[in-house]
Amino acid sequence: GQGSVFVNLNTNGYRGHAVTRTIKIYTNDPDANPVVLKISAQVDDIVKIDPPRISLSGHAGEELSQTVTITPTDAFPFTVVSAEARFGNNISYELREEAKDDKTIYYLDVRNIKDTMGRYFDEIVLKTDNPAVSSISVRINCSVLSGGN
Repeated sequence: GQGSVFVNLNTNGYRGHAVTRTIKIYTNDPDANPVVLKISAQVDDIVKIDPPRISLSGHAGEELSQTVTITPTDAFPFTVVSAEARFGNNISYELREEAKDDKTIYYLDVRNIKDTMGRYFDEIVLKTDNPAVSSISVRINCSVLSGGN
């Protein structure tokens, strides 16, 4: 007989790299069990994010901030239409844009506002006008240590 198999391949984290996955399909055919499928793909680099994630660490009361540069690639141009933090209770952020060499470069400034010791994680999601790059996530890790010396 015949049948159909639908497979989704999550390519998050593989921008600009190759990804390969093996899938085993078990059937009721003892002579063809399992059927092994191999999926390989080259994932396009649709945006350059530098650095790829924000890591803030320091003492309570210190200024903890970082700027991320977001550059659309020529193959997947986009305009950022909104920015929203997943939680937002421990950070402030600002998205700036600058025209440079006939391109728009985005700068995401993130600042810790937590004034007590502890760790937290957050994420800023940028929505764009390009369906191929509908959203871009910038992850944030922060460790606020006890007060400085």
